[in-house]
Amino acid sequence: ALRNSQVYSNTAFQGGGIYLQSTIQQFAIYSATIESSQIYSNTATGHGAGIDNDSGDAANPLLLVDSHLHHNHSASLAGAIENNGGLHILRTTLDTNIAGTQGGGIYNNYNGRLDILQSTLSANTAQFGGGIFIESFIYTRTLASVVNSTISGNTASHEGAGLYNNGGRAQFYNATIAANQIIVSTGYTYTAIGAGLLITPNYSHNAIITLTNTLIGDNFLRVGLNAPVPDDCFGRVRAQGYNLIETMTHCAFENPSI
Repeated sequence: ALRNSQVYSNTAFQGGGIYLQSTIQQFAIYSATIESSQIYSNTATGHGAGIDNDSGDAANPLLLVDSHLHHNHSASLAGAIENNGGLHILRTTLDTNIAGTQGGGIYNNYNGRLDILQSTLSANTAQFGGGIFIESFIYTRTLASVVNSTISGNTASHEGAGLYNNGGRAQFYNATIAANQIIVSTGYTYTAIGAGLLITPNYSHNAIITLTNTLIGDNFLRVGLNAPVPDDCFGRVRAQGYNLIETMTHCAFENPSI
C-alpha cells in the first residue's frame, strides 16, 4: 500500500510514476492500494505517465482512494492512468494530464475493468478521448463504470473529448459529462466528432454505453476560427431513464426512454 505520499517528476517508458505488474505473470490477480496521495509531473516516453496498472481484476483491483493525479504527460497513451487489469477509483481527481494520442485522463485497455465513484476527471487533453478512452480489441470483458462522478472541461484535438468508447462497454449512473471540447486547429481537414461522448465499434465488438440519471450538456466542437457547435453525443446509447441530454442530433437510442 502507498498512503499519504507524493510520487512526482519521474520518467520511464511505461508507468512514469508507478508501474504495477505481477512478477509471476502479466494480469495476475493481485491488488494494491494507493490512498491520500499525489501523483504528478511524471513523464512516460511510451504510455501510462502517472500509473500503468497491469495487475488485478474486478474482484482484486488496484484501489485508488482520496488521491490526486495531475500534470502527468505521456508521449502516447494514458496521460494519468493506463489500466489493463482491475482499477477502482474513489473520491479522486484526475486533472491537467496530457496524452499524445489516446486517453488524456484514463486509457482503459482491452483487458481492463474500471470503476469510477465520486470522482472528477477535468482539464485532461489528448487527440482521442481527452477524459477517458476505452478500447476493446481481443477481450469482450472490457468494462467501465462511472457513478456519481463528473467528466468535464477535457479537450481532444480529434475525437471524443469527454469519453471515446471504441468497442468497449461503459455504464453511467448519476454522472455528469459537460463542458468538454474538441478543438481542431486551423488548416486541418479531418472529421472531428463526439465532444461529449463518442461511441464506435471496434472490429467485431460493438460499443455499448448505458446511461441512467445522467446529464450530458454544453459539450462543443470548434474547428479553426469557426463558432463552436454543440456536440454532446455521437453514436448509439442505451438510455435507462431520467437522463438529460442537451443536444441529441447524432445520438441513436436502443431504448426510447431518455
